[in-house]
Amino acid sequence: MEEAEEVLRIARNDLQFFSESVRALPQMGELRIDIGSFLVTADYLLDGLLVDYLVYSRIAEVLERVDDAISQIRWILEELRYRNGGY
Repeated sequence: MEEAEEVLRIARNDLQFFSESVRALPQMGELRIDIGSFLVTADYLLDGLLVDYLVYSRIAEVLERVDDAISQIRWILEELRYRNGGY
């Protein structure tokens, strides 16, 4: 019974650590690419390299934020594994 209580205490602490760590992540909001009406119209009318580059830049910014969030979550998970003796 004492061992089960200890495991439960560790799990509770780990869950609290995980919750606090996730709350500390920058807010991603919805994962949308806000291209904007100007770029959509310009892309439709002009279909030029500059507009394509601007749209690509917005996509690249979102991908970078997603990669950062994934890296931070991986760190949190590794920290939890370390705290539990590598399990």
